[in-house]
Amino acid sequence: PNLLHYLLFIIYGFYFVLGKMAGVFHSLTEFKNLFFLDPSSFYLIGRTIGAIFGTMTVFLVFILGKKFYNKKIGFLAALFLTFTFLHARSSHYARHDIPVTFFIILAYLFILNIIKSGRRKDYLLSGFFTGLAISTNWNAILLIPSIFMAHFFARNKDTRAINGLAFNRMLFLVLCLVILGLFCGSPYIFLDFKSFYSGFVFQLDRLLRGVQSIPIPSYTGKGWIFIIAHSLFYGLGWPLLILSFMGSLYSLYKHSPYDLTLLSFPIIYYLFLGRMSSGLSDEYIIPFLPFLAIFASRLFGSIDKTF
Repeated sequence: PNLLHYLLFIIYGFYFVLGKMAGVFHSLTEFKNLFFLDPSSFYLIGRTIGAIFGTMTVFLVFILGKKFYNKKIGFLAALFLTFTFLHARSSHYARHDIPVTFFIILAYLFILNIIKSGRRKDYLLSGFFTGLAISTNWNAILLIPSIFMAHFFARNKDTRAINGLAFNRMLFLVLCLVILGLFCGSPYIFLDFKSFYSGFVFQLDRLLRGVQSIPIPSYTGKGWIFIIAHSLFYGLGWPLLILSFMGSLYSLYKHSPYDLTLLSFPIIYYLFLGRMSSGLSDEYIIPFLPFLAIFASRLFGSIDKTF
């Protein structure tokens, strides 16, 4: 999907306009040639955008933890994510992994708010930001089951509403807003659907068959072990990995609607990635990291009541 590309295009456009006004560039050709002669400014701009998305993701994790649990859990989760190696490293690259994680957590603020208040605004915004996340990277499509789960918990509060659980007007509006968000971020998916579909099927087949440039080490035949033993182990460090794993079990034990809805995305995402036999990159698990930071803070916050 193209959202990050369009965002960079707009920012580079502003860079050109400001540079021309300041006399740095005298023509579009001169601006274009700069990329080939000295692209450092373009790289710096792209990496700055990645750093902003990474920093804002930390802030959103704090807001999410504070709003749906308490301030202590929000602070701890933000702190854990701040010092997570893989998140910090990837936040200074001009790649889609950090931006899509930002939009996933942003969507989750409204997904969990569906459980809390069930307002139409929360349904619509959760759908729209899910669409923007999908338009940044395809893995965000796995957010949709979490919206349905939040809807289930919200409707289940009112026994009179059970009949409208599955076929509900709000769910239809959510799907419409998902499509709208996807269109806003990647319009040519719809404007040239035939080309998109053939390319998407081709890439999905390669992904599931593990036809990639980065092979998994030979000690594992599937991605299940690689994700835990390599990506998460080195991406978080073993203390935080153990703490987040225990926190996930603790959240499952508490099984509040917020806990179960938060668990749904990383579990589904892990099951999907685990099917890959090769080609897994550490960056694939970056969307896991904010959730693991929250689960770790849930456990740590329950132990240290005096924090």
